[in-house]
Amino acid sequence: MAQRRTAWTRLTTPFATIPASTATTLALAMWVVVIGGWALLSYG
Repeated sequence: MAQRRTAWTRLTTPFATIPASTATTLALAMWVVVIGGWALLSYG
């Protein structure tokens, strides 16, 4: 019996493979946003 996919799974599953360079770039960009937000909120 097939399991029903959750909304989270449907939203976060890519339709095609994501190149490693793109995934790495997006991961680094997210870390910059997280660290930048933390620094802004912590130090004004």
